[in-house]
Amino acid sequence: MAKKRGRDKKDKLPVGFAESVESMSDEEIKERIVTIERGVCELKKAMKSDETYQEAKNHCKELKETYSVPIKEHGYQIDYLCELLEQRGK
Repeated sequence: MAKKRGRDKKDKLPVGFAESVESMSDEEIKERIVTIERGVCELKKAMKSDETYQEAKNHCKELKETYSVPIKEHGYQIDYLCELLEQRGK
């Protein structure tokens, strides 16, 4: 039996969050949304300005390219070979 999407999200909330906001008015909920969005923006700014994080991110990207570039190239080769066989009716 498939889970409902709303339930999945509720399961990922901090303990007690749902209970604490369910009794809020619509206006309070809207204010909470704005507050949380501001927090998300601040975290994203901090992440962009964190040199250690950015260096690690770039390092991971470089390491990944060692594998992803050849994999893509092999994929292109396989695609071309399949097209060639298809053109030949095979």
